[in-house]
Amino acid sequence: GYHLFVFGGWNGKKALNDLYILDTTTGVWTCPETSGQFPACRNNHTTAVASRKIYVNGGHDGTKWLADLYALDTQSLIWTKINANGTPPSARACHTMSKLGRKLYLFGGYDGTKCFNDVDILDLDSMSWIQPVVEGVVPMARNAHTMNVIGGKLILFGGHSGNKHLKDLHMFD
Repeated sequence: GYHLFVFGGWNGKKALNDLYILDTTTGVWTCPETSGQFPACRNNHTTAVASRKIYVNGGHDGTKWLADLYALDTQSLIWTKINANGTPPSARACHTMSKLGRKLYLFGGYDGTKCFNDVDILDLDSMSWIQPVVEGVVPMARNAHTMNVIGGKLILFGGHSGNKHLKDLHMFD
């Protein structure tokens, strides 16, 4: 069967760092014990799944914007703080991180002052951050957008520019 993992969020009063797992076969939720280096409480973070790990980046802890990166091994339930090589993306929330091949593509977000439209790539084999030179029409800076993987491309839709809702569609090859 499959499992749905829910980590952190906001309960209306404070940021959380709890983990719940839904067994989709039985319909039963559990709140298991985890170990290792736990991420701080956060909401509006982004996640991506690669192999048996869930990667968690950034978000907001109720006071400050976060730039850290953690991985949860979904079998051992052990958290690891990832200190990747290269230049990591700056602190932000409401961004996306999408797995394509052996890379995680991070886009957009908001840091309390501005929105972003940079692309940061985490190479999972070398555990290095890469800032690629991109061509074409770069989407305007935004947060709260969607990014989906279709074939070998990333499809970006909508979001918010900081002062208006967006409904544009972009493809990143």
